[in-house]
Amino acid sequence: MAFNILVTNRDVEAIAGTVEAAQPDLIAFAELGTGMDAALARRLGAAYPYRTLHRLPGANFGSGIYSRWPLDDLGSLKTGLGLRSAAADVHTPGGTVRFVALHPRSTWLDRSSLDAAEASIETNFRGREAQLAAVCRYLDEWGDRPVILAGDFNTSEFSDAYRCVAHRLRDSYREVGRGTGHTWPARQTKHIRSRWLELLAPVTRIDYVFHSHHWDAVEAQVLKMDTGSDHRPIVATLRWNNE
Repeated sequence: MAFNILVTNRDVEAIAGTVEAAQPDLIAFAELGTGMDAALARRLGAAYPYRTLHRLPGANFGSGIYSRWPLDDLGSLKTGLGLRSAAADVHTPGGTVRFVALHPRSTWLDRSSLDAAEASIETNFRGREAQLAAVCRYLDEWGDRPVILAGDFNTSEFSDAYRCVAHRLRDSYREVGRGTGHTWPARQTKHIRSRWLELLAPVTRIDYVFHSHHWDAVEAQVLKMDTGSDHRPIVATLRWNNE
């Protein structure tokens, strides 16, 4: 599961209920704060006893991994580019998997002027492209090992950043998902005061579960549940193959 829960979301029951309904073995959380992590650990700890959370210096939220199976915490990916991430080697019954929760930078508008808005869009776009290019270099260094990248990538499948990752890993929803797979914005959110968010149906696919060739994607779906977040979570079922 890839699930950006929204840092201002306080609905523990909605988040936990979504996880319990989907029953994923591995979860990549984005915008997971320390308080929410503690609350979810109490609520879900019996099912997910192995967890890790990593934040950037000075940040009140970060990227987290919840797992049914033991894991070796590898920290975050060191890029020098402010990439929010958490990485772990997870010891599944089928073998060890390098599981990475990613949350590259988003695009935000500086509303002070039109020129400032244009500059902020370009800065964040180029920053995100650089972050995911650094992730691709990690993938090249890791070689032929089982890898899953999951999270809110903040980029569409029409970007160079997406193509960089998709050249190395498989996009589970593109393989077996039905429909557009749009994950943002989820109109159910009660935690962002925006009329257009309340009225607008999801218009873009920015949350992904990528996997290496060691699996075949069996199913991938976007969950249309009220989670309190502005993102819809995505869940992919992967089956080990002979590779």
